[in-house]
Amino acid sequence: MPQVQISGDLSSNTFTVNGTAFLKQSVADRQAQLAKIAPPNYKPMEGWIATGRGSTPWTLEFKEALSGKTRQVIDCQTMYSTANAGHGNAGILDPFSDYQRYVWAPTGNGLSNDLQLPALMALRALVGLNVRIMTKSSGGEVVDTALKIARKFWWLRHERPSERSGASGPFIVVAQHAFHGRTLGATSLFHPDSKSRQGFGPFPNSTLWVPFNDTDAMKRKFEEKGSSIAGVLLEPIQGEAGIFLPDDSYLKHVEYLCRRHGALFMLDEIQTGFGRTGKNFAFEHYGVKPDILLLGKALGGGVMPVSAILARTDVSFGVDTRVFDLFEATIGVGEEGQTWSGSALSCFAILAAIRNLCDKNLAGLALEHGGHFVSELLELQKKWPKVITEVRGKGLMVGVDFTIHGREVSHALLREGVWACATGETGHTVRFLPPLMTPTEVLSDVVVRLGKALTGLSKST
Repeated sequence: MPQVQISGDLSSNTFTVNGTAFLKQSVADRQAQLAKIAPPNYKPMEGWIATGRGSTPWTLEFKEALSGKTRQVIDCQTMYSTANAGHGNAGILDPFSDYQRYVWAPTGNGLSNDLQLPALMALRALVGLNVRIMTKSSGGEVVDTALKIARKFWWLRHERPSERSGASGPFIVVAQHAFHGRTLGATSLFHPDSKSRQGFGPFPNSTLWVPFNDTDAMKRKFEEKGSSIAGVLLEPIQGEAGIFLPDDSYLKHVEYLCRRHGALFMLDEIQTGFGRTGKNFAFEHYGVKPDILLLGKALGGGVMPVSAILARTDVSFGVDTRVFDLFEATIGVGEEGQTWSGSALSCFAILAAIRNLCDKNLAGLALEHGGHFVSELLELQKKWPKVITEVRGKGLMVGVDFTIHGREVSHALLREGVWACATGETGHTVRFLPPLMTPTEVLSDVVVRLGKALTGLSKST
């Protein structure tokens, strides 16, 4: 039987695995080894490695291969809005020192723990909807659960004993270029032309695609398929596609169409939630009430992998006088679950994240500081009109389009001490998602550094 010897203090850089002190190796050596043992599902930032959190909640410590030196980097990536509360936030981390008295191992919904009820009640109060809540570990998992609920709810309402998916439904409508995760169910939602979908089929022939923010296209899809549509799943603001905002009335129109035709109105707020857009949740900007709300990333305070599906207990449709409790109607004993669902550790993280969000007014800071950030980016655009083609965003969820590839901009920015990632179908967008408490003077500095990065790129071409 193979044995592994791990020696030393794991919190130091001197511990060894079978005699090798990996953290003592150079960045280049470690990246070369990672390229052989880790899958190539992400293209790494060559020559850089994250070595720890920085001296402030909005910075990280990176080590550069070329110089071998570490430096403070302003984090404008936050792992796609996972670290909304920043890094090393005392409001998140300090309570964990008192956590030992709770059960560490998961007990599941079959045996509740002291923290499950207060965490779920706090989350329900935060969203302001009548819901039941199931927690899981990743965004993709709750997307899959939403698809299951929508499908089963459709079958129950149509009283159809057969589950043959075909021309008569049930269908799920999603937006082109949407991103809802990488589980098999979530992968089926990618458009057929998407590289992220190709080669992983066959998939159920039950997904319908419409352009994002196109009310007429959504109307036509409902006119075509009518009551055979089980639900519509949208990001209120498209993230991975390149930070695309809807018109003020778009989501309201979609909600109306769902109510009229008996479809569930589902919103994926895994990236937009927990203050990112200047409200606790993006749906609050648009005056809608989703039947199913999906959360993740920042839900765990940036320290725990936690996601949640919130399904309403008071769903009704038009002239149909019945009121439905979605979980009660669709999920029976043994039909859904996950090992870490409702664990004390995940509930502790949820409570810490909600308290920090509210006590620090993170949504208000995102709204105020985001307006400042966008204004300064627009001023920079005036200086680089042939390079910066558009600036858009809500709160501190900001996208900037460039005529040059976003990855070039991302690399140049990192050399200037800012970590932000390229995104979008063309790759010409850079997404800025800084921690929500990032001061305005730091955001101004980010704009200055972006200008320096563009100057450097212009000299090299």
